[in-house]
Amino acid sequence: MVKYGYFNFKLEILEYCESSQTIIREQYYLDLFCPEYNILSIASSSFGRPVSEETRLKISNSLKGRSLPELVKQKMSLSRTGKVFSDETKKILSELRKGKDSPFLGKQHSVETKNKMSEAHGTKVEVFNKDTLETIIYPSYAKAAEAIGCGEFTIRY
Repeated sequence: MVKYGYFNFKLEILEYCESSQTIIREQYYLDLFCPEYNILSIASSSFGRPVSEETRLKISNSLKGRSLPELVKQKMSLSRTGKVFSDETKKILSELRKGKDSPFLGKQHSVETKNKMSEAHGTKVEVFNKDTLETIIYPSYAKAAEAIGCGEFTIRY
């Protein structure tokens, strides 16, 4: 509002609800209207919020030198147990993340094959458009989110 000027916006109460329902209702309206001026798409979450380099540096400096409780250290250690990869495995995983063919695993799947696998194994999502009264079934959360123009988490939520 500061960036575009208060006179370009209108405040309107859309609904009254119990205070325990505010986050749920906020998410409902974020999903319904997909407002272009919202920085964040998930109610009560700062995930995806742009953070300046100055802020990142302040956060980093505030975390330096802190010590974790012993119980937390033990849990972190246990979570890493059994996850030591060989150099060969690390190379394969790296190539797969980059989308390259691997001499160890052969060629990557084509987009068509990936789509077929998604349809066979993905969670189907049924989307009902209240305006057109049309229902579309997407083969996965990701495909539904892509079509609607929102995050996959929003579809799952």
